[in-house]
Amino acid sequence: MAGLAGGIVRGPEAEALRQPPARGAVHSADIEYAMANLGTNAVYAWAAEDEAVSELLQACYVNFVRTGDPNGPGVPAWPALSGDEGSQMMVIDQHPRAEPERHRDRYLLLDDLLG
Repeated sequence: MAGLAGGIVRGPEAEALRQPPARGAVHSADIEYAMANLGTNAVYAWAAEDEAVSELLQACYVNFVRTGDPNGPGVPAWPALSGDEGSQMMVIDQHPRAEPERHRDRYLLLDDLLG
């Protein structure tokens, strides 16, 4: 597959390289959610659910800035990280919830490499 200048690929090869549609939030989208400026990024078709997630994330950030704890009135319980095998992580989406962490081995590897 030979690309043109700048890596542009045309013809049948281009279709073979087409990426699947994006799912979920893109890398760095948390900034727009946290700063309540979803509307300034016209690339995405933000929905009412996005606004609700943004409001929740803002509330957690405000609580954390004020008290050092993201928990507070009107937000789901965000468990403290214990470092134990059964640690929970917070998922903030349309249905916010705490879930068991699934990648403990990755975190431990990073601790070993960076420690």
